Amino acid sequence: MKLLTNLNCANPPLSGVGHYTRQLLGCLMQQHPLEAFAGFHGGELLNTASTLAWLESDHRQSKTSHWLKGSRLKRAVRRLPFGYSLRSRWQQFQFSKLTQPLQGYTYWEPGLALQPFEGKRAATIYDLSHIVMPSSHPPARVSYLTTQIDHTLQSGCKILTISNAMQAEIATYAGLDKAQIDVIPPAAGQAFRPLSDAQQAQVKASFSLPENFILTLGTREPRKNLAALFTAYSQLPSALRQRWPIVCVGGDGWGDQRAAASTVARLEEAGELIMMGYVAQRHLPSLVASAGLLAYPSLYEGFGMPVIEAMACGVPVLTSLDTSMHDIVGESGFLVNPNDIDHMRTVLEEALSNTAMREGFGKKGLAISEQYTWEYSAHQLYQALAKL
Repeated sequence: MKLLTNLNCANPPLSGVGHYTRQLLGCLMQQHPLEAFAGFHGGELLNTASTLAWLESDHRQSKTSHWLKGSRLKRAVRRLPFGYSLRSRWQQFQFSKLTQPLQGYTYWEPGLALQPFEGKRAATIYDLSHIVMPSSHPPARVSYLTTQIDHTLQSGCKILTISNAMQAEIATYAGLDKAQIDVIPPAAGQAFRPLSDAQQAQVKASFSLPENFILTLGTREPRKNLAALFTAYSQLPSALRQRWPIVCVGGDGWGDQRAAASTVARLEEAGELIMMGYVAQRHLPSLVASAGLLAYPSLYEGFGMPVIEAMACGVPVLTSLDTSMHDIVGESGFLVNPNDIDHMRTVLEEALSNTAMREGFGKKGLAISEQYTWEYSAHQLYQALAKL
């Protein structure tokens, strides 16, 4: 198979989409020999060797000034009238020009925007949050996502997604049979594994973290539901909060925490909330494995990668009922109604007070995580593309 893919969604700082793309593509290229490969990135085409080197190096090296500059430029463009559209049109022009000689290739689009290509095509759609929860995005992004995703769904290309929940949701929205949509789930990388007490102590010392802490992570935006989590947590007994501070990891998103600004300030002042901001991918596995509980009460996710990563570390998980995360966890985690502060507070208090339940869920989660591997998902992706 000759494979063409768009790598622009996998630039640092890594989002869930970028991390998924890097892990899945790297695994596919290593375990399935390709006749040829081309990766569209930054206005040029990378070959197999340069792509593998890029996958290994870009998110590990310190390129802070480079990606910050790129991020500022992107934000500036997006603030312009039709900013999303202008960026999309420029990328389409570059992609079309560079890939004209590659019509014998199979094109996989792991990002949001299907590019113009005449050959065999497949695209991954991660969620429909812009439809289900339009308030979780700025209006310009909702318009952009609607245009891009509707175009992809109507293009006749092969549709891929990341969970059974999204398979059913996309099928209903697009008027497709579920069997027409292949599920290629994320997994936890090999670096996500349990750590010994001594190893955890070293990690906590290196980050100046307390002995026990709740971890929450992800780009801070409304659907992550952090305002509700912080409010529920603030209502716990003071002694419990002092024993179990929250460590919040993730870059700034759109509209993050504005509804809970006073609560955040109060918790930070008391030392009960530590806002770490963006943490490089190479540090996340040890940080996750050192937590006593992952709190991930998101309102909506296509999959929820932090959940499976925590479970692979033997860390118990608190997450949302009737979501894609619930599908992963089953009954082997602390489940909350993400829209009910009282229920969240009650379950959170039980999670922090019941050591036996935490340990039990940690062991069960570890067993569940073994069902998800990047090798399996890469094989599924290869099979889906090979059938086109």
